[in-house]
Amino acid sequence: CVEFSRAAETWCGRFEKWRRMFEGSGRGLSVKRQMGLCSELLTLAEELIPVVGFDLAVGAWIGPNGNPRDFELRGFGVEVKASGANEPQVVPVSNERQLDDSELSGLVLVHRTFEIVRGGKQTLPAVVSRVRKLGDGMSSEGLLNDLLLRSGYADDNEALYQNTGFETKRIRMFKVEEGFPRITESQLTDGVGSVGYRLAIDACSAFEFPVEEWSGLIGGHLEQ
Repeated sequence: CVEFSRAAETWCGRFEKWRRMFEGSGRGLSVKRQMGLCSELLTLAEELIPVVGFDLAVGAWIGPNGNPRDFELRGFGVEVKASGANEPQVVPVSNERQLDDSELSGLVLVHRTFEIVRGGKQTLPAVVSRVRKLGDGMSSEGLLNDLLLRSGYADDNEALYQNTGFETKRIRMFKVEEGFPRITESQLTDGVGSVGYRLAIDACSAFEFPVEEWSGLIGGHLEQ
């Protein structure tokens, strides 16, 4: 039932939030987790902050709090995924609500492909520093630091990340709407919930739109 599904999802979200915090507090984040966090932070810096401003964009970053999607802004959702250039372009979807737009005015999937470069300039600390500079003097500076900690990023571990760079090779954006390849809550039978699956990015090609249309798309939804 829906109640079971959402209760299970809430518990899993809280568990994931604490797991991220503890993972980052000791030995640091794995390369995979670094890449995922870089992708979320670059989405903040390059897609959201230029359109809606720092405070509104940071306030929309709800994934670190255990929510099913990475960003939600006035009913508009953004889910961010990342893959390495030398691996299959297949991404994990953690549950049936992550790509479910039934309660949203719109939902976009942003996928970044990275070349992992030893000694590269775009390291996780470099991206963190870039986003922090965008928020100098803004009211949400403290919130950003709290969300970074909840994502598993601790400044004390910065040296662990300095030799691994993530160079952006490609950015793709997709409208998640009717016909998009996904599993949603309404498709599940009673007693089934927290369903994870893997999504092939190329299977979403019919729903892709040019990156240049991003600002107009999100601006249109916010004006509704």
